[in-house]
Amino acid sequence: RFEKTDIFDLLGYCICFARGSALAIQFNVTIVLLTMARSFLTAVRNLNDGAILNYMNLDSNVKAHKICGLAILVLALIHTFAHVCDFHRLGQASVDELNQVLNLDEDFTNITKPSTMDFWISSWPGVTGIL
Repeated sequence: RFEKTDIFDLLGYCICFARGSALAIQFNVTIVLLTMARSFLTAVRNLNDGAILNYMNLDSNVKAHKICGLAILVLALIHTFAHVCDFHRLGQASVDELNQVLNLDEDFTNITKPSTMDFWISSWPGVTGIL
């Protein structure tokens, strides 16, 4: 269940997919780094006189590294498209919904309400997401 119901009401499942894929990317990046760290692999092999080798195949670390890299790519695409959905929903929201959810110092009016394209090219997440 999503904690911030006002954001969920505005952005729907787009924000859930964006946050979920971001957390999965963080986990996979950790695995990618650990699968190629020689000192970590040596320490795991030496743990309890190599008993872990009965349960894990540490010799296929390069294959695991490649699989995690592919997972990161897929999750990054899901994350990006979820934010495309977020920007679209923010651009289509009413002024009252934006003011309630975003809690900015200045409230939007009908004249100053940003469009979907404004979210893409004049916001820091939009610019860095495009690059």
